Amino acid sequence: MGRHERMFSAIVKARLSWLFVAMVLALSAVPLPALCQEASEETLAADPAALRLGPFIQSVLGGKATVLWFSDGDKPGTVKYGLAADKLDRTATSVARAIPPEVKAKGKFAHEALLTDLPAGKDVYYRLTDPADPAGTACFRSDPGAAGTITVIAAGDEIYFDAYLPFLKARGIRPDMFIDLGDYQSRVHRYGRPWWRNVPSYIAWGSHNDAQTEKHLWALPGNKITYAFDFGPAFFAFRRPAQDVKTQAAWKVLSRHEPVITNGKGGGFNVKSAVAITKAGYDLFCAGHVHRYDRSYPINGERRALGGTVFLTHGGRRDDTNAVQPAISNYYRCEDSVVVLPILTFSPDRFELRTLVHTAGDFLPDEARPKDWPEKWGKPKDFPHEWDYYVRVKDPQYAAGKVAALRPAVKAGQTDAETTATVRELGGLGEPAAAQPLMALLKIAKDATLRREIALALDRIGDPAAMAAMKTLAGDDDVMTRVAVARFFAKFGKKADAPDLAALAEDDRDAGGNCGPTNVSPRKYLMEGLMLRIGGATAYRLAPDLLAVDGHYAGCVLKMVTRDPSGTNRLAILRSLADWAIRHARFSSEAAGFLAALGPVADGPKDVERLVRLASKSKGKACDALAVGLARNGAKQHVGLLVGGYRRTAGRRHAADQALTIRKALKALTGLELPDPGAGRDDEPDPAKVEEGAKMVDQWIEKTEGTKAGQ
Repeated sequence: MGRHERMFSAIVKARLSWLFVAMVLALSAVPLPALCQEASEETLAADPAALRLGPFIQSVLGGKATVLWFSDGDKPGTVKYGLAADKLDRTATSVARAIPPEVKAKGKFAHEALLTDLPAGKDVYYRLTDPADPAGTACFRSDPGAAGTITVIAAGDEIYFDAYLPFLKARGIRPDMFIDLGDYQSRVHRYGRPWWRNVPSYIAWGSHNDAQTEKHLWALPGNKITYAFDFGPAFFAFRRPAQDVKTQAAWKVLSRHEPVITNGKGGGFNVKSAVAITKAGYDLFCAGHVHRYDRSYPINGERRALGGTVFLTHGGRRDDTNAVQPAISNYYRCEDSVVVLPILTFSPDRFELRTLVHTAGDFLPDEARPKDWPEKWGKPKDFPHEWDYYVRVKDPQYAAGKVAALRPAVKAGQTDAETTATVRELGGLGEPAAAQPLMALLKIAKDATLRREIALALDRIGDPAAMAAMKTLAGDDDVMTRVAVARFFAKFGKKADAPDLAALAEDDRDAGGNCGPTNVSPRKYLMEGLMLRIGGATAYRLAPDLLAVDGHYAGCVLKMVTRDPSGTNRLAILRSLADWAIRHARFSSEAAGFLAALGPVADGPKDVERLVRLASKSKGKACDALAVGLARNGAKQHVGLLVGGYRRTAGRRHAADQALTIRKALKALTGLELPDPGAGRDDEPDPAKVEEGAKMVDQWIEKTEGTKAGQ
């Protein structure tokens, strides 16, 4: 690197460092939207030695709440609180507990101050005065009780929702509670945002949380790991067995980290758990883990046996494509630059889910965004949109009344704003009886907004009989309408629909030849439906096109070619997938999947090179597929790779078949008859026999290399 290049690099690094500091300072100054009246701006003397982290509001339950902070000393602290920012007329004293040495925390002691006798559903102001909190007064809302209404945000893993603060403020949405579905808050991420000062947070410990140590950083109910409580009109359980519970709450919510029903990687249908949760009477099951968003149809769809529980998965950003399950609404394909935010509202007679999406795509023009949309959050190009909407009510006649309300409009051939609102509500209810009236209404619907709501409602209701009606919406200009059609096709399309899906995918381009918004393209859903549900010649023909749209869907194409080996250009597609995986695969398991598919059909030196490079990324996984590919192409120069894989099978459970496959390939490449590794308990190859065979190959390699050197 030359002198000028080094100078330029130093300047860039310096500016980036300053930008990062500026962003952190800006974020720390952002108040939570629509919380309370303006709090006091009085500046208190900071004492960094005494106050290391906090304060944070915790366990707002009944007429009580806990203020938590961390310090290096165990001297009791003082919290002033009251019902007005300028009238903190009550005092709470903290109790200190030592943080175990093995827990990495800022501060040696956790302080908990209990606020008591709080009136229901009121704004409560508090301030840490000893030690002094430089941030001043914070505010939270007390438990409104069983007759009240609460708003809950549920999110996990890699979600980052601070950018939604102005959106929440603009819509007047005030969260009363945050459910962490695991892996979002940990020792690294637990504290630092102004959010936690004003909203109590509860955690369903995840696969990257060490619950036994991290529990010391919280003031949660009960044992802090498996616990439950009533808040407002709902009962919330965390990581508990799906057993029936005694509660008078109108709604029951169970939260765990691992999902039981999802389209995400490693997901699917755990029928036993789903049935147990449903029998226990839970209305909602929330989970994270799989880095995506999806929601089950609670009543209808192709799997009606799911019963009344709604299964919601929200694992932050990113996604791994799996086979599309029609009973899962599958509303959203996560991308690295996209975030979704589920907002739950509970009242005694109504449960509502609104899921907001913020993308980098051009959904709305500038004039449609709030004037105060901040530029400090990556300059988003669009205002968040409501991606998913779900409603459940206690009144058994409510949905029937909404369906009846559509009939006059259908009969008269005239619609208005009330018609649109009714359609939206029926879509949120997922009411099966609304499908036919909605299809009839579509024939007279001219307004673009109404047609969009009909498309969204039919997709959420999920009646496969609506396929013909959905096809008539595919030509609408509205992007969300086309997305709803594409999602519906991805879930319910049949082989007979393949030509229509292909035509729609090819037509979904704007005047510039682009395929819709940057990160939310209807085309992706259409292509996914072709690849995962339908397959066949049409899907094979369009597979390279899908990869051109977004290489992220390489996994989608891989599943198709693995499931359907009849494609005429299968090898060419596998080579394209392998090249993508060599460049982009993030995990060894991803690379192993591509290696396993290409190995048995690899043909020629370039394919051998692909196999070797995939093997280096897969870190020893799928070595049997590598062995098959190398033996098929007589690649003796790579025998050493197989020896390492062979040794790894020794004593490993269920590795007998893999060991035999590698042994067979080694014989084909070296001519050696290796000892039979056998298959002991749990199909474990005999370590002694494996090592004996591996040493024979080592000697063969040494001899072969010696012969080459002599020549």
